[in-house]
Amino acid sequence: MTPAAKPPEPEPGNTHVIRRILVALDASPHSREALEAAVELAVRYRAELLGLFVEDANLLRLAELPFTREVGLSSGMPRRLDALQLEQSLRAQVRLIEKLLRQSLRHGQIAGSLRVVRGRIVTELLVAARDADLVVLGRGGNPHRRIIGSNLRQVLESTLETPLLVGRKAPPGRPVLVLFDGGEPAYRALAAALQLARRERDGLVVLIPRVGGAEAESLRELAGRWLEQQGAQARFLFIQGASPEMLQRAVETEQGRILVTHAPTRGMSSDLDLTEHLLGGLSCSLLLIR
Repeated sequence: MTPAAKPPEPEPGNTHVIRRILVALDASPHSREALEAAVELAVRYRAELLGLFVEDANLLRLAELPFTREVGLSSGMPRRLDALQLEQSLRAQVRLIEKLLRQSLRHGQIAGSLRVVRGRIVTELLVAARDADLVVLGRGGNPHRRIIGSNLRQVLESTLETPLLVGRKAPPGRPVLVLFDGGEPAYRALAAALQLARRERDGLVVLIPRVGGAEAESLRELAGRWLEQQGAQARFLFIQGASPEMLQRAVETEQGRILVTHAPTRGMSSDLDLTEHLLGGLSCSLLLIR
């Protein structure tokens, strides 16, 4: 919602420095897409890339129970979850991830490393995020049903303060889009979007929701004034509200490469549901700023 009073603006030149990028990895296609997005940003920022693979301790404990069963994806038949086979599968995943990360680092000519830990996935991710300036995750979940993964949803609900990029690979040269709806989080999102656009020499498109004629024009004026202070220009696009459908349509129309907006408010399940809905149908990366 747009506040009645003018929100505080960041000081000119105050940008979020990205020196270390943390990317959560597994053997899934979503994870590979996240790795590609993370590598691309690491190359742009000359940042160190920190890969993290978490061996799920809960799953390993379940495998030790005699009554635990898993259902085959192709056969649909239940079978015993074997602890030894699970350990072997994890070792194979680590070897694959090491190979993919090594190739990516060599191709991008960037520094990086892989950390393998055993624990709860989200807990270990939050611990590792303390040493990072940006966290990159894959969308996970079921793309056909437009549902995000449970780990991503838990991260969105968590106390994570580091900017979070839900990565998808997109062709270069496309603009960075940012939702500006007033308030401090919107200014932080605008600053992050401008930094990305400058780094990548792409255009910047500021999305202004039409919540009322005068309010929308006021938002445009505020964003334009802030950008002018930074010596920057952008194109403004008025959209009919800030619903997931409107944002997805704007991304498609503008062929956006990254959409930047503020993260869902903690404790607000409706905000979280909207973010999940947005991610479910988004064709580009989403950068969430606290």
